[in-house]
Amino acid sequence: MQKCQKCSTQFSWKNIMKSIWLSFGYKPIKCNSCGSKHYVNFTTRLILGGAIGVPLLLFINIRSFGHYNLLLYILWIGLIICITPFFARYHV
Repeated sequence: MQKCQKCSTQFSWKNIMKSIWLSFGYKPIKCNSCGSKHYVNFTTRLILGGAIGVPLLLFINIRSFGHYNLLLYILWIGLIICITPFFARYHV
């Protein structure tokens, strides 16, 4: 997980999850130690958009979007949500 670029304090998993998934539109993270604001990088936004959108487009193109495909997609989204703090990058 990423650390603060000014004081090297590691961001918590909870703060990153709140920043990306529980806010409307990638809220910046404020460092608990030095108070600096860190914003989500554009590449992180592209990765998340692609990881969620591309499989959905692939499943829609399949003629029978059945329960099995829906279950796989839900599991995929769950996996992406869980690993987001490990690849999300921020800048000051």
